[in-house]
Amino acid sequence: MKELCSYLTIVLMLLFVSGCVEKSPEKLYQQAEKAAADSSTYDKAEKLFQKLLARYPEDERCDDALFTLAQIEINRRG
Repeated sequence: MKELCSYLTIVLMLLFVSGCVEKSPEKLYQQAEKAAADSSTYDKAEKLFQKLLARYPEDERCDDALFTLAQIEINRRG
């Protein structure tokens, strides 16, 4: 029984730690681009692009993220 408790504790700790891992800049950018492709998910795209810019300001995708944010704003204003 003691071994089972130890095993379950380790499994739960691993699940918790894996949930705390941040998304890579590539993953954030891909998700944001996908959201930006549909006007109904512009809000989600903006949040993801902003998160990319805040967390990874030196990433090579930041220029593209800013450009796409501007395109979203232009599309909204029609």
